[in-house]
Amino acid sequence: MCKYSKSSSDEVSIEPKFIENFGTILRSAHAFGASFICVIGHRYGEDFGNTSKAERHIPVFLFDNIEAFLKSKPVEAEVVVLEVGAEKMLGKDFIHSERVIYLVGGEDRTVPELGLKRVSIDTKYCLNQSVATSIIMFDLANKRKELTDE
Repeated sequence: MCKYSKSSSDEVSIEPKFIENFGTILRSAHAFGASFICVIGHRYGEDFGNTSKAERHIPVFLFDNIEAFLKSKPVEAEVVVLEVGAEKMLGKDFIHSERVIYLVGGEDRTVPELGLKRVSIDTKYCLNQSVATSIIMFDLANKRKELTDE
């Protein structure tokens, strides 16, 4: 079962295209305090390609498909899809759920339509998976820090 911490975000990557991008996601997750990382439909083994060896500090869960992940997610955790073109935009006024897991599609994949809330980063063109994931973790970490500083 996946562990959840109220002070962090948790990330799920769907079939990361490049191992290096997943290594960056893992390193960013460690830096921003994520509780865990999940990979759905992994395309490679368990060498995650990051120099910080973040997998020693953050559990990495591997799922064969999205259905298996959704059955195993923490109780009451909201799954939010980070997707290009979503109506809701990440920005100053965006509020992250208290118990949130961000689902991020691979560079050459989109997340299936599952009736989940979707959010987008306002850019001229799509970002790669590791950059988009790092931005949302940075935004969440900073907004939660602002709340605790008040």
